[in-house]
Amino acid sequence: MMKLNGIKENEDHNMSSLNNLFKRYILHYNLILVTVLLIHETFFYFEGNTNIAMVMFSFTLFLILVTVVVYKLDYFILRYLITYYIVVHITLLNILIFAFLKNTPEVSVFILLIPFGIYNFYSFKTVIYCIVTIMLSFLTIVSLPEHYYPDVLQVHYSAYVGTIKIISTFFIIGIFLLYYNILISNEKVKIYLRNSSIMHENDITLDEEDYTAAINETYTALYEQIIDHFKSEPWKDPDFLAQDLAESLNTNTTYISRAININTGMNFKTFVNSYRINYIKEELKKDNNYNRYTLMYIYTSAGFRHQSTFNKTFKQFENMTPSEFINSLLKREMPDPIEEMKVINSAE
Repeated sequence: MMKLNGIKENEDHNMSSLNNLFKRYILHYNLILVTVLLIHETFFYFEGNTNIAMVMFSFTLFLILVTVVVYKLDYFILRYLITYYIVVHITLLNILIFAFLKNTPEVSVFILLIPFGIYNFYSFKTVIYCIVTIMLSFLTIVSLPEHYYPDVLQVHYSAYVGTIKIISTFFIIGIFLLYYNILISNEKVKIYLRNSSIMHENDITLDEEDYTAAINETYTALYEQIIDHFKSEPWKDPDFLAQDLAESLNTNTTYISRAININTGMNFKTFVNSYRINYIKEELKKDNNYNRYTLMYIYTSAGFRHQSTFNKTFKQFENMTPSEFINSLLKREMPDPIEEMKVINSAE
């Protein structure tokens, strides 16, 4: 049991340290962005471009609100909002480029920072997709006719000062991203080394078989909690996700997925759908009214939103369509005419 606790504590420590680092990364990035925007707004204001300064100040207020939310929320919740945050961030950056491209085309260099800002959150493949999308949107903006671009800086604007501000901001944010990327990469290396050396800590050694058994025991215990939790039928909610289950059991989605896969060979989605299909089958067996309205009620109450999804999932599990399954139930209920005749003849 001591071996098992050591492994579990190591995994929890690794997850906690990396999550805390990611949260600090997002929080500090927002603080730097707020500071940089305030400096730029001050310049615009004293240059006489008060309208631009006020518009940017409204964005700064929004960013301050986001920073407070980041500070208050645990990373366990925060990580599910990161994608939305990045989409909004990229959208605002494209609006900024469009607005200032005529006066300061140098503003487009900020696009180069996006891949460095997100690659620690996503897989390499996802980052590539993101880069392609960003480049397509940028090419769309720069390919517009010149008269489409607004002339937002018309009062006391120095192109030289503007270029210096943009390049300085680029390097400040770039150095920050580089610093945190190195920090996160080093933390991932430390986690790898800790995982490699955990068997030797406190003079505890496990051979490969014992280690596998200990891991399986951990996830079997978690799987039993999942089974017990599923008795309350949370899977009937169409929006039920792995993170909802993880939150209910005070764990994380990685442990949830591993526990289910080790014990059933299924992923989370398939595992949930297995409960839904079993529920539907039992309801159909209890209900003699097999019209399509009853079936629709049953599959929607089980957590399926669309009939096409339900039909596809049902066939994956049962190797037959819902209609074929219902027909098989009807055949079981219909009396055999030959047997009926035998009964009648014997009675006569």
